[in-house]
Amino acid sequence: MGHCLSKSELADFINESAGNSTEYTSWYSHANSWGDETIGMNYFVVQIVLAHIKDGHSGDDLISRYFALNEHESIWFTQEELSHDFVEYMMMNTRDRSVSLEEELIDLRERMGNYKYDQTIRY
Repeated sequence: MGHCLSKSELADFINESAGNSTEYTSWYSHANSWGDETIGMNYFVVQIVLAHIKDGHSGDDLISRYFALNEHESIWFTQEELSHDFVEYMMMNTRDRSVSLEEELIDLRERMGNYKYDQTIRY
């Protein structure tokens, strides 16, 4: 079972990896004990870093911490790079305009990770 983090959850997840306590500590602990796959989208990281830079900070520390998450042997963290497979899967679904793009991307990634192909147009 996997959980794709929203933009705010991902920002807190990155902070948690640096030892800062957040309300999303449970996602970090589940990923850290290999209880659940936790997924972060690079698309959201770009938005987080841009907001951090806009606030007058360097984005280097966030980028370093985010990519260091993959180097932990004890953490089940997947970086979704919006690869060809994801984009192909995304294009096989009808866009639900009643939800935000963020919610739609999260839902698609979780369905893709959980192999719910019966909910796509074709696959």
